[in-house]
Amino acid sequence: MTRKETLQKKLFPLPKQVSEQSGQLALHSCRIIEETAAHTAPAAAQLITKQMTALGISVCDDGETVITLKSAQAPEQVAVPEQGYGLNITEKDIVLTGYGPTGLYFGATTLVQLLKTSVLPCCSILDWPDMPFRCHKVECRFSTNQMTKQDWIDLIDELAMHFNYMIDTLESVMQAN
Repeated sequence: MTRKETLQKKLFPLPKQVSEQSGQLALHSCRIIEETAAHTAPAAAQLITKQMTALGISVCDDGETVITLKSAQAPEQVAVPEQGYGLNITEKDIVLTGYGPTGLYFGATTLVQLLKTSVLPCCSILDWPDMPFRCHKVECRFSTNQMTKQDWIDLIDELAMHFNYMIDTLESVMQAN
């Protein structure tokens, strides 16, 4: 399996373009710089910080690796620019460019998926959805008591990273005695 295939296996949904580069970025301490007025920038920074902290990576004002969150005009091929993003990881830094506020947040979710260890492969990702609305319906009619409240919270958190609309339908089935 190539490095690019390994990288793509970590990501859902699969990005439109993934370009592998040589090298890797070892994260010890990081600094997140928000160079955008996008209303999603604080949430994106918080999402990244939470994952890094879970890995034992320090996020502070004097961190050695800079993660820059910024906004820019989308390249021409991006079909849904509001939700598109570019992610560039080099041996020195990470630049996440949202082509709209939603794209910035979606780019942060992709970075979080890559952050399973403190070493990231150098790569460039360009992604956007095929359509502006994506949804997932979770329907559970039987055995809703088989999942704990925390199971449901974890499921919703995971799905929220990939879909912009989600409908949960829980129904109880009662048996007559």
